Amino acid sequence: MKLLLDIGNSEIKAAISDNKGVIIHSIKRIRYDKNKIGSALETLYSDYSDKKFDAAGISVVDSKLKAPLSDFISDKFCRKIVFADIELNCGLNFRYEKTLGTDRVAAVISAYFNYGNFENILIVDFGTATTYSMLTGDTFIGGLITPGIYLSYDALINNTALPHVELKAKYNILNSRTEDAIRSGILLSAKKSFEGIVDEYEKQYYGMTVIATGGGSALMKKISDRITISDDNLVLKGVLQILNYYE
Repeated sequence: MKLLLDIGNSEIKAAISDNKGVIIHSIKRIRYDKNKIGSALETLYSDYSDKKFDAAGISVVDSKLKAPLSDFISDKFCRKIVFADIELNCGLNFRYEKTLGTDRVAAVISAYFNYGNFENILIVDFGTATTYSMLTGDTFIGGLITPGIYLSYDALINNTALPHVELKAKYNILNSRTEDAIRSGILLSAKKSFEGIVDEYEKQYYGMTVIATGGGSALMKKISDRITISDDNLVLKGVLQILNYYE
């Protein structure tokens, strides 16, 4: 078995692949604080302590976490560890400096190997940041980084006296309650930003496929019809592809 980790800015997403390296299962989500990642890793160990892994594949957005992750994984799970990186490109071309986030690298690789029958693919990851990654053929040609849905919400609530609300998929342009005004404003702002950016890409890449992933993708899918494919495990699949390719 192989251990797969997608470690974002605020959440660890973990999964297992079978012995053939093709099936992802036993998916776990663990919220974490970067300053207290040790407790999150201990939770991960308690969830998977009965498993025997041959190798681990990891995407981690904060490179400073690589050392403690390596130490923990090699001590608790397995010695063989492959970190997603722009240098491990599985034969694809990346027109980007080496600072490209490993989650975006994994997502692009995953999109190519799982949905490569589409010529032009825009990958939108609705995470802490919402990232746009354009893949045409076998070449990643760049993209955008914008504030995420929940980051925008947190910034608004944490810097005002406004109340917390649930971001359910319902909005109006006229609201008579503060809670509804907040919810509608956040959702409509995110929707219009997303659809406006997609429009800009479509001016150059007509008929492109939009693949959505990340924690906010399910919410966006409910309020926008511009998503072609939703794949919540896109990054994990990319991590597995990298692990299989370079193992």
